[in-house]
Amino acid sequence: MFSYFNRLSETYPSLKIRDFRYLWLGQIISQIGDACYFLIFMFMVDKITGSPEKVAITQFVEWFPFFLFAPLAGVVADRYDRKKIMLFCDIASFIILFILGTVALIVSVFPEWIIYVSAFGLSTINVHFSPAKSAALPQIVPKKNLLEANSLSSSTESFIPIVGTCLALIIFIPIYKVFPDYFFGGAIIFNSFTFLGSAFYIAKLPSLSLEYNTTKVSLKSSLIELYDGFKYVMNNKIIRMVLFLKVGGYVFASPFNTAYITVNSRWFGGGLNTLVYIEGAFSIAMVVASLLVSKSRISSLFKPYAISMFFVGFSIIGMAYSFQLPWFILFNILCGLALPYSNIPMTTYIQANVPENYLGRVNSFMLMLTQGLMAFVVLIFGAMFEVIGLSNIFLLMGVGQCVCAVVGYWSPAFRKADLSVNDSNGNKSVIYKC
Repeated sequence: MFSYFNRLSETYPSLKIRDFRYLWLGQIISQIGDACYFLIFMFMVDKITGSPEKVAITQFVEWFPFFLFAPLAGVVADRYDRKKIMLFCDIASFIILFILGTVALIVSVFPEWIIYVSAFGLSTINVHFSPAKSAALPQIVPKKNLLEANSLSSSTESFIPIVGTCLALIIFIPIYKVFPDYFFGGAIIFNSFTFLGSAFYIAKLPSLSLEYNTTKVSLKSSLIELYDGFKYVMNNKIIRMVLFLKVGGYVFASPFNTAYITVNSRWFGGGLNTLVYIEGAFSIAMVVASLLVSKSRISSLFKPYAISMFFVGFSIIGMAYSFQLPWFILFNILCGLALPYSNIPMTTYIQANVPENYLGRVNSFMLMLTQGLMAFVVLIFGAMFEVIGLSNIFLLMGVGQCVCAVVGYWSPAFRKADLSVNDSNGNKSVIYKC
């Protein structure tokens, strides 16, 4: 195990940075729990209510806090110690899930409203965790390592849900068949302890406070800082275009989960195995491409984004007519291979170029206008499935991604943006690897 980790550190030198290693290990543990929690919540809502509409409501409840609280979460991330924010979020998530699991073990009939309240509470906490984590990364990783660190983080985000999903399918679902009355409570309590595992590594980080934020905090000052962050985004042509393109990409990708489930049911027989093949093909391709990005010499921001989004759009359009499973899996692989070449360089550019006292707010605006907006858009697309048909939904998603690929061209600042930083001698060097 240790020899494997040493080889991995030689390949990815960012893992030799102790504080990044702690943050990365905490991410692995918590995301295993997140993957289980998401699947189990959806599974239990379906079992309790038998209503697809209620499942959609649960998804809406999970995404809505990103729209509601993300801007203020950015102010918090730029004002307070980011380590303490992440630590508080992990401990609060543990408490909510542990109480939820205990209640599920005690009561005989589990009320669905508790699931909605818990999902809303957990997402509200996650709204504060995400900007703090993203803003903390440039504080613990040198700029020259940022692309590699983001690539490792992205590949982990793609791979760990596979582990969590397999864990849920292999362990928790069979347990449900044998002990249905204790399944939900036991699974949720298990998940709660993954947040304690994450907190263990977050606690090892040094203080991540910003020393110059010493003014007294008030509602008025928070609103002023919020407006100041919004003004910064709007006045920066490149960041503004990155935000716009991310919103467009997320909007046209929002019905993907519903589309996957519908495709599996209507085209491929509805078995769990086919759903795992589809999801797994995309996720594994994302892992591979994310690791390749970390070893790629990427200097331009626009070119990899435009090429990546074109292939993403082409792959989704191909899915619209892939009525046989092998073809559908193939286009999912192509989509997964292309996507990291757009997302990771843009995230790296933001971390390398936005002043650290603005990073929390910039990341929170990203969350509000991507994850938060998806809460509303997914309801709109959900109503369109029966109206325009499944193939046309894929066409709309694919064409939307292709449109995003060319929109960036109309911004001269975005076209000229690069992933370079100045070294100690004032010379530019590309952020790609050590």
